[in-house]
Amino acid sequence: MIARLSRSDGLRGAVAAVRAAAVVVPLAVLAGVGRLDLGAAGSFGAYLMVAAFSSLSSRPHVPVLFAGAVELGVWSAAGALAAPNPWALAAGTAVVASVQGLWEVAGGPLRMASAMSALAFLLASINLSPGTRWWEYAVGFATGALWQAAVIALTGRGPGRRPPPVRRVRGPGPARARPMRSHSR
Repeated sequence: MIARLSRSDGLRGAVAAVRAAAVVVPLAVLAGVGRLDLGAAGSFGAYLMVAAFSSLSSRPHVPVLFAGAVELGVWSAAGALAAPNPWALAAGTAVVASVQGLWEVAGGPLRMASAMSALAFLLASINLSPGTRWWEYAVGFATGALWQAAVIALTGRGPGRRPPPVRRVRGPGPARARPMRSHSR
């Protein structure tokens, strides 16, 4: 059976392609200036932003995107800083896992970003290239995450749910607008 793609599917594919291609940009730019290690960290930060905010049918608010990028950057810095000390790494792992657990219970728009931050913490602790200082890794990672936050914000809302139509209700006062209720499930 051949699937027929609608116009909205094509638009979703284009948005996904732009977001995926943007993951490579930090790697290409920083490798071009001789810092492949930082480019890899930046692309990893960008990739985790795509994973955290992967919905193509909704667009998170810009402050939520940038809060997620900052959270990823902070936890990657903490992981890179804790890497040489096993006790700091164990304590940091307990803290990041607790924070992620609290976000999981609370729900909300930063739930996935917090889960990706726990991953960023743990992988930053083992991902440092020889000669790369912890703060260089953190800046490269955070720059990639912030770059991808901007790309996600600029690629806009995918063709997902539209706001419900509004109908006018006549009554004794001025006309009021109310959303129409959908009876479909």
